[in-house]
Amino acid sequence: MTRALPALLLAFVATTASALPPEPRTPTVADELKLIRAADEALDVWDLPTAVAAAEELEKKYPAGTDSLEMRALVRFHEGKYQDAVKLLDAASAKGRRTDQSWMVKLIRNTAKVTQHFKEKRGEHFVVRYEPGPDEMLADWTLATLEAQRAVLEKELGYAPPEIVPIEIYPTGDK
Repeated sequence: MTRALPALLLAFVATTASALPPEPRTPTVADELKLIRAADEALDVWDLPTAVAAAEELEKKYPAGTDSLEMRALVRFHEGKYQDAVKLLDAASAKGRRTDQSWMVKLIRNTAKVTQHFKEKRGEHFVVRYEPGPDEMLADWTLATLEAQRAVLEKELGYAPPEIVPIEIYPTGDK
């Protein structure tokens, strides 16, 4: 019986070890780049929900990576969340990333600056943002027109974008 005991113990340990869940895999730079590429490719074809999902995954797994911060900023920009995009760019800059000469970074920062005091009116599928003043009278008309047009397009094409679409009315062409 004493000879069988080590064999039984070994069999028990082997069986128990195989029943344990595998060790979680540490995310790698390659994994981060796959998510960044997925978000970028989704933005290229205007698939915002997929880009947002990839950005959320980047935020969970790589919250401090400079490439992750930049891609998340780009996705936030496309969502119309300009101030959030600037905060992410600032975080990347604080980590040593120097892309402020990039045309896209300039566009994000300038758009956030120009729209920071905009008011907004929300419809079911659109949000219209405008500078307080004369353009305010366009907001209700714009919402009504866009909602009606979206309904026609959805009926004709069988598809309409699921996300809220931001519309901005700029007071002059030079902003």
